[in-house]
Amino acid sequence: MTSIERTAYPYISASKSISQKILETCYTLIEEELAYINKYIRGNKLRFYFAIQLKAFQNLGYFVGISDVPQAILNHLKKQTGVPHNLKPGYEHQKTLSRHRISIRNYLKVTPWSRQGNNSGQRIALQAAYNASQTMNNPADIINIVIEDLIAKHFELPAYNTLDRLVQHARATVNRGIFHKVTHILKNKDLLKILDQFLITKDNESYSDYQKLKQSPKAPTITNFKELIRHHSWLMSLGDMKPYLQEITKVKLKQFAEEARSLDVSNLRDLSDAKKYTLIVCLIYQAQQLTKDALATLFCKTLSSIHKRAKRELDELRRQFADKTQDLAYLMLEMVGDFKDYASKPKIFTSHFKEKLEAQGGVEQIMDICQTIIAYNSKNGCDTVLEIKDYF
Repeated sequence: MTSIERTAYPYISASKSISQKILETCYTLIEEELAYINKYIRGNKLRFYFAIQLKAFQNLGYFVGISDVPQAILNHLKKQTGVPHNLKPGYEHQKTLSRHRISIRNYLKVTPWSRQGNNSGQRIALQAAYNASQTMNNPADIINIVIEDLIAKHFELPAYNTLDRLVQHARATVNRGIFHKVTHILKNKDLLKILDQFLITKDNESYSDYQKLKQSPKAPTITNFKELIRHHSWLMSLGDMKPYLQEITKVKLKQFAEEARSLDVSNLRDLSDAKKYTLIVCLIYQAQQLTKDALATLFCKTLSSIHKRAKRELDELRRQFADKTQDLAYLMLEMVGDFKDYASKPKIFTSHFKEKLEAQGGVEQIMDICQTIIAYNSKNGCDTVLEIKDYF
C-alpha cells in the first residue's frame, strides 16, 4: 500500500495540529455559508454540526467523522456559530447526519462517490489512473493525478484505501500490457534464451551476468578508464536494447530498471516471464546508458585537464618570451630610426640593417621568434601549445 504521506490526498486527525492561519483561511465561514446555514438548518447545535461537516468537506473533498476533527477547528467553528465552548459535538440521529451530507453535496455541487453508471466517480478515477499509468509508474504520482481529476470534475473523493487499490489495479493492468508487448518482440528476435542465461552463474564465475548488470559503473577517473572500456564493450556486445523499449516512457523505463536493480536472482525468478524479461532488458539498457555517461564524463574531464595544463604552459611561455618581444621592439625602433636618418642613403641603411639582424641571430632566427610569439599570443594559443608539446 502506498503511504498516504507521499501523496496529495488530504487528511486530518483529532491529534493533528492546525495553525491559526489555516483556521482563518480554510475553516472560517463566509457570509454566504452562514446565510445558508441559518436559513436551512434549525437550532444552534445542528448548525454547528452542519458547519463542521461543511468546512471539513470543503477542505478534504470527503466527509469525516466529527471525532476525527481537531479540537482547534471545533473551537474555531463554535465561536462562529455561537454554541457553548464546552459543547461536545455529535449527531444523535444517523438520518440527520445523512441529510446534512446530502445538503452539503448539493450546496457545493459535488457528485457523491457512490454514484453509479458510466459517469460515476469510480469510472472517472479508473480512466484517469489508466491514462496516468501509461507514462508514470510511481503509485503516489498516479494517485495525485486521480485526485486532481476528481476534484476538477466535482466528485467526492473515496476513502484512501479505495483510491490506492483502484490505482494499483490500473497500474498493474497497464504494466502487464507493456510486459507482454516487450516479451513478444524479444521472442520474435529469439532473445529469451539469451536473457535466461543472465540468471545462471557459470562455472568459472562467482556471480551471474545479472549481478554484473546491477553494479554501478566505476567512477569516471583515469585509473578506472580501462575497466570502464571493458565494461562498456561487454554491455554493447549484448546489443542495442532501445528498439525493444520504444513504447515505454523514460520515467517508467527508469523505474522498471530500478526495480530490477533492487531484486536478486531468486526474486526475479518468482515474477511472471513477461515481467522478468522486460525488467532485465530495462536494466541492460540503463546500464549501457550509465556506462556511456561515465565514459563521456571521463572524456570531458580529460579534455578539460589537458586544456588547463596547456593554458598554464602557454602562460609560462608567454612570460618566457616577454624579453624576446621587448628585444624585437627595440630592434624595430632602431631600424625605424636608421630609416629616418638614412632615408636618402639606402646603402648605409642596408648595411646598418644587416648588422642589427646579425646581432640578433640572423634572419631565420628572428623569423622563428616572431612566428612563435604570434602563435603564443593568438586566440588559439592553447591549441598551439598542445601541438608543440605533443600531448596527443
